[in-house]
Amino acid sequence: MGSLDWPRTFTPLQLPTPLKHSSSVLVKWSKPTPGWVQLNVDGSNLSNPGPSGGGGICRNDRGVFLFAFSVAYVNGSNNLAELCAIHNGMVLCLEKGLDRIVVESDSRLVIDTLSSQSGCPWKWNPWIARINRL
Repeated sequence: MGSLDWPRTFTPLQLPTPLKHSSSVLVKWSKPTPGWVQLNVDGSNLSNPGPSGGGGICRNDRGVFLFAFSVAYVNGSNNLAELCAIHNGMVLCLEKGLDRIVVESDSRLVIDTLSSQSGCPWKWNPWIARINRL
């Protein structure tokens, strides 16, 4: 067995060039209408599809913390994790007697699907139905 000839078999790591333009977006939590609570949720996964999880936080109309949760889900998509987090958060709100709920999510696709109730991917149907029953 011969020795390795490093200059011919080794390629130096090429690092990406830094971004030339970057920008920041100010994100601010807004209080819900008096008498309502706001449920902020997020879902994510390690690969799409893959192991996923979700969670959320609920605050009242004065911004007072009410509860938070996090849940590990089975393999699925990022959007399915978002739907599951919305469902879990709404169930917790209702169990605590909170029935005037504003749900906030960073998934435009999930929110649009819930709002329009049309064009829903078939894998989402059971979760959309569960949320609509709440």
